[in-house]
Amino acid sequence: MVVAEPPKPAEVIPDVPQSALDTVRGTIRVIIRVTIDKDGNVVATSADVPGPSRYFARLSTEAAKKWTFAPADSEERRIERLMFNFARAGVTADVLPHPRTERTTPADSSR
Repeated sequence: MVVAEPPKPAEVIPDVPQSALDTVRGTIRVIIRVTIDKDGNVVATSADVPGPSRYFARLSTEAAKKWTFAPADSEERRIERLMFNFARAGVTADVLPHPRTERTTPADSSR
């Protein structure tokens, strides 16, 4: 049985002038939390990790608002985290994996 991978989101990379990228030493990382509706559209954003530059945080937020994701079967809104990396060589973006959450059983919670 072949399991199809879920479709990748339509990514939008911030358009950053090379003159601005030339000011970057190392890599600037910005993490944006996006809320996605049933149709796969981003309906809200917030900066989880804005990084050291308001300029790059603003560009990341503007780009994140333009991403689209696969539609969902449920009416519930989904949350994803997008990481934007700014370096002299250019800009990359990716969806961060969901953190693993530990589940506790009633017996575990008494410790």
